[in-house]
Amino acid sequence: MKTKTSLFSKLFFVLTLAFYTTACVIFGIILLAMDSLDTFLDQNAFNSLLYWTIAVIAMAWYSYFYGLPKTQNEDGTGKKTYPILLALFTPVFIGVGIGVIIYYILYALSALFLAFIGYIVAILLVVSLFYVTWFLIGLYFKPDKPGKMISPTLRKTIMSFSFIIAFGLLLLSFYMLLFRI
Repeated sequence: MKTKTSLFSKLFFVLTLAFYTTACVIFGIILLAMDSLDTFLDQNAFNSLLYWTIAVIAMAWYSYFYGLPKTQNEDGTGKKTYPILLALFTPVFIGVGIGVIIYYILYALSALFLAFIGYIVAILLVVSLFYVTWFLIGLYFKPDKPGKMISPTLRKTIMSFSFIIAFGLLLLSFYMLLFRI
């Protein structure tokens, strides 16, 4: 099949696609080799500011919707100390309990997200590889397509820019492979 594309442009296309594909494969290997499940949340909820924020919000929510429990006299003795303390600390205990539940749900979701982030980004790299290939084929081999015509100078600039980006991504992937793993 004969095309109007010069040999230099074909070589430029192959090199750009090869650099980008190699960079995507290396980034995929790096992402899938990550085995750390350290999250941005602390394992001990009581050491986290996020937990205490959730607990205070849960306390305020409980107090707003349910109010403080009522106290009663103990067998006519006039002692209300224990029921009053219980009435005051009920929203605190409920807020702390709700805070623990919400915090560890967030902790589990963050650990799950970090476990799957490598796969998610690898899939996105494969999708981007197909899109870049489609874009470069249109740029190099179908420049005169009706409705998609661009000036030859702009076309050469985009070709050069795509080659530089692909080469830069390849260098970055080698750097990450050699110095980050």
